[in-house]
Amino acid sequence: LSSPLSSPPLSSLRGTMAMLAERERLEKERHLHELNLQQRQLTYLLDRCNSYATQATLVTGFAFTSFSADALEDLDYAASPVRSFLFVLSGAITMALSISAVGVASYLTGKAERLAMEVDVRTAVALVRWRMAWVFWPYAGSLLFLWACAALLVFATCKNESEPEESLCNLNGTLVVLIFVFLGGFVTCFPRWLIASDVKKAHASASAMTLSAAAVASTDSMSMRRPLRDAAADGMSADPI
Repeated sequence: LSSPLSSPPLSSLRGTMAMLAERERLEKERHLHELNLQQRQLTYLLDRCNSYATQATLVTGFAFTSFSADALEDLDYAASPVRSFLFVLSGAITMALSISAVGVASYLTGKAERLAMEVDVRTAVALVRWRMAWVFWPYAGSLLFLWACAALLVFATCKNESEPEESLCNLNGTLVVLIFVFLGGFVTCFPRWLIASDVKKAHASASAMTLSAAAVASTDSMSMRRPLRDAAADGMSADPI
């Protein structure tokens, strides 16, 4: 017959082993969740990088169109050398920046994916975050110089044959610049402000739901612990001394 004194240590050992097994399971789930989260972060960053590369490719095509024979033939190098030079320079800078953005994005994507397979995903995420600026800023610069190239094209093709015609051409160029600045700025900034406001509302709603769920879980936990404590107290009072 087993002694009653051997039961409490055995039950305590079983409880300890169950707690260790549960802790190990939770640790594995946490590690798997972190890996999935890092993989999603890497996928998100690489998608952004590829998006910049695609848009930079389109900018390269638009800039190359400005160097067509018809556009260069319409330039008045004798009457407006400065305007013609600035137009050609803006187009060249646009092409250089957009091509560099495409090249860096392609190289960064390949290296990050290889690093994720050979080392770990966290290092690949850190690399893409660190070097994403070398893709974004050339792309943003190419957009800026493309806008300048389109605005200068109107001024550079103005012929100085007569004063009324030149004034009308300069007025046309001024209107183009104003449309680019005001209308382009509005349709770019206002939707971004709306989207940012929606994101803030979504984060606030998610935080409120999380706090509410935590409060409900805490209440349920306290309500479950109270009967257990009462049962334990009843058992202790019923045991003979």
